[in-house]
Amino acid sequence: MRELQPAPTSSTGSFDTFSHNNGYRIKVYRSAECPICPGIDEDVEHVLFHCPRFLEERQQFQKYWSGPLTLEGLGACLLESQSGWDAVVTLAINIIERLNLIRREEETRGNVGNNTSQT
Repeated sequence: MRELQPAPTSSTGSFDTFSHNNGYRIKVYRSAECPICPGIDEDVEHVLFHCPRFLEERQQFQKYWSGPLTLEGLGACLLESQSGWDAVVTLAINIIERLNLIRREEETRGNVGNNTSQT
């Protein structure tokens, strides 16, 4: 299993900033707007709880955690047990890995920075 990293503690700032500060390398778009949700910033809250690109990761997490999928719910899951902590960390890692994959694909297609891709 991967070394555990701190989970996000607020929904402010871009998900890229959180990811970079926690040792993950993600290419940053020129815009903070989500590439598939027009008019919505791609911040931590949007990525973790709302963006349709990460529905599969949220569903996988909810096989473990039946509580609310909110910042408070993630906090409760983190504090519940070591396996709760591991589940939240796995959710974050899976989303970061999916973002990296999406962005590598966009870079290959030449779409990085224009926020026009639909993934």
